[in-house]
Amino acid sequence: KPRNKQNVHTQTQLIQPELTKGFLLVASISEAFYRAAIRLAISIKDHYPDARIILFTHESFVRDKDRCLFEEIRTKIPVHSRAKLWCLDKTPFDLTLYMDCDTEVWHEDIATIFDLIGDNDIMITNIREYAGKGTKVSDTENMQYLCGLFLYRKTDRVLSFMSKWWTDYDYQISTKPWPWPHYNEKMRPWDQFTFWRLLKEEYQDIKIAIFPDDARWNFVHVYLDSETDKPIVVWHYTLAREMINAALNEYPSGPTIDFR
Repeated sequence: KPRNKQNVHTQTQLIQPELTKGFLLVASISEAFYRAAIRLAISIKDHYPDARIILFTHESFVRDKDRCLFEEIRTKIPVHSRAKLWCLDKTPFDLTLYMDCDTEVWHEDIATIFDLIGDNDIMITNIREYAGKGTKVSDTENMQYLCGLFLYRKTDRVLSFMSKWWTDYDYQISTKPWPWPHYNEKMRPWDQFTFWRLLKEEYQDIKIAIFPDDARWNFVHVYLDSETDKPIVVWHYTLAREMINAALNEYPSGPTIDFR
């Protein structure tokens, strides 16, 4: 007898590859920033041993004994006070946590920070007006975002934004007269203004959100204790100008040194 034929519908389940996740640190201009980056990397590894970290810096700063802390060290970066902006679109990770070098990880919850991205493109913390040097961009508008730590997704649109952040900041600090007369010219030195303006005027489609209980993820040293009742995950101090200046090195010809 002929065998009964059954219509069997076979579905092939597509298994999505796990997103790569890592930390991006940048140390330019002064070896003081490099030493701070090493301390930060150690603190990350202390609380998250499996963390993947990439460092962008100058070849003359790198010490062989530090290489074990990083998955990769890239050199030949601009000698610039905001070299971080040049580096951001060069991340190798699907999800990247950028951290200023003058931060330290204090709590093991750092291992969970990538889970907070949700369906957002960027996660960041709010500026506290009492803790800043000025947030008022016009008579009616204030900067919102603190750019010393942020989590971002590697998409074409986000990478375009990061690249534009670098080029627009360079234009912002060098162009005279001030290109945006409807905004306060006191914003000229601040990359946070460039970030805010681009999101407002050119990249409104990028989905940005604030970390829950955001202060604990980037607790600036002048914050009030009342900002959070949970353990601080990232402590944000400030390198003294004297320390930075004392560690300045000589560089070959290249991008203009512009330290603010």
